[in-house]
Amino acid sequence: MQTHTSVTKRLAAIAATAATCAAAGLIALPAQASATQPGELAVQLARPTKTKIGPVTGLTASATKPGAAYNVSVDWDDLTGAEAYDVSASYAGVVVAKDRVTDSKWIATMPTTAQATGIVTIRVTPVAATGRGVFKTTQLVLPDLTAPTGSYTLAMDGATATYTQNTLTDDVTPSEQIVRSIDWGMGKGWEAWSSGESVSSTYSDMGRWEPQVRLVDQAGNTRVVPLHAVVTGDNTAPTGSFTTTPQQPWANYTRVVLTQTALDDHGVTPADKIERWVDWKDGSAPVQWTVGTALTHVYAAAGSYAPSLRLVDEAGNETLLDAPAVTVKVDATPPKVTVRVPKRKAAHVSSWKTLRGTARDPLGTGVRQVTVQVVQKRGTSWYAYRAPSKRWVRAGSTKASAMRRTRAAVAVWNQGRWSTSVARLRKGTIVVSAKATDRVGNASKQVSVRKVLTRW
Repeated sequence: MQTHTSVTKRLAAIAATAATCAAAGLIALPAQASATQPGELAVQLARPTKTKIGPVTGLTASATKPGAAYNVSVDWDDLTGAEAYDVSASYAGVVVAKDRVTDSKWIATMPTTAQATGIVTIRVTPVAATGRGVFKTTQLVLPDLTAPTGSYTLAMDGATATYTQNTLTDDVTPSEQIVRSIDWGMGKGWEAWSSGESVSSTYSDMGRWEPQVRLVDQAGNTRVVPLHAVVTGDNTAPTGSFTTTPQQPWANYTRVVLTQTALDDHGVTPADKIERWVDWKDGSAPVQWTVGTALTHVYAAAGSYAPSLRLVDEAGNETLLDAPAVTVKVDATPPKVTVRVPKRKAAHVSSWKTLRGTARDPLGTGVRQVTVQVVQKRGTSWYAYRAPSKRWVRAGSTKASAMRRTRAAVAVWNQGRWSTSVARLRKGTIVVSAKATDRVGNASKQVSVRKVLTRW
């Protein structure tokens, strides 16, 4: 074993050799070597030097806005020695996204609160075996990528159409600096809408046209807004036919489905442009039935209801008609439930590990759920079964106190029969109580059976 003295001598020898080599110009010593003792110099020469890598080069960022939020794409050049990169994006001084990646690119999704002209700061730090390297940052001013929006209403005076602007907004450009133009749909192309809230044009022929407005903000973002069609010479209302199913729904449960079987405007307004308004005739507000959606309704009270429809074409012509009536019934009858006592070995614990019974609602909406409570008297104490955790808890000296401490099982119900299991059942007096509930909330009476279990 080497002594401290021998180690010190060897370190001194190493330092002396290094000094000799340095004097001969063979190696370069650290700047502080002149003030270092020989042993300290040897330790410095033996210690490996950790060199940080980085920063990365070619760091760039760009933004897109495919929806309500910006996506910021970040790229940089691959860095020799980097095993990964820690990247982050900050907006308004708060880190909103960060990750560790192995590729030299990354995409960060900004919060929806990020606005055009806001600044995003990107930071990239290379990571190597020796630790994190030198970071580099770049900043991106979020560009204006959102087109303006506007809404308009149409008024007809004979063959003259007047469109009035209701709203005009943009996230950056003031409304008065948004460039507007209108295409009247007559094949003449776009014309400037330079000033004012309204613009008019007169149509000389009978027919249907589809005008549109084009909005351009200062960044060049463009939105084309389809306008309400102009229809001249149409004085005929649309026609249609509809069905309702089922004919005898349950109140507060059954969804009545309204189905369109025919809809026509004599070749003028396309069927998908005809407005459909439905009044279910139960005091609820009329609703607009939009194209491509199913329309259903649940009645709250018994009675006969014939839903009415108002059909409006693009010229403003209306038709009122009734759909077939439905007769709504009320389910006021609770289901019936039973608990089955095993026919064989009824006093055996094994016969009660799976509980069974029936639950039926033949005159109503049907059984929705069966719940089962189980308690057992063992000696002089009652125990309550907690089905979700499959545990028994001591519950006092009365059955009532045990029932209060149970946690009911939701039984498996299938075609009128229910079943559920009981864990860790023992000898003693078992009491099983079951209750069934139908689909509108009617509950059966709680039915119980009691049996003394004397054998396993």
